[in-house]
Amino acid sequence: MEEVLKNEMELEYCKKVGSCAGTNQSIIFETDRGKMFVKICETRELAEGELESLKFIRQTGSIRCPAPFCTIKFDAKNYGLVTEFLEMENSGRVRNETKLAEKLARSFQRGKKEKRRWNEKSSIKRENRENILSDP
Repeated sequence: MEEVLKNEMELEYCKKVGSCAGTNQSIIFETDRGKMFVKICETRELAEGELESLKFIRQTGSIRCPAPFCTIKFDAKNYGLVTEFLEMENSGRVRNETKLAEKLARSFQRGKKEKRRWNEKSSIKRENRENILSDP
């Protein structure tokens, strides 16, 4: 993986210095450009989707997140999302992360309700159209 990352990012130096446990496999590399974080993804779409999400989040400036660099293909089954490595602090962050998670959950629920409401309206309009067309 070091060689792939080194070639893709045009690095002079790249060495694995750690890994992270979690839902996905993640690897930390020391490079001539500083530490980099690589999240292993099963598909190109997942890696690219997260890359675009991080770009958008950084543009808003609403929360601290790593600078996304690129996605790379390691082998036939694995892709990687490459970002800067951020040291995480715990002082008060858990509370802020919990608030963010709650806000995201509420936003998701509102989106689901809006989608359901839109589908119901579309269904009613479709039924009305069918009734009008079928009336002699």
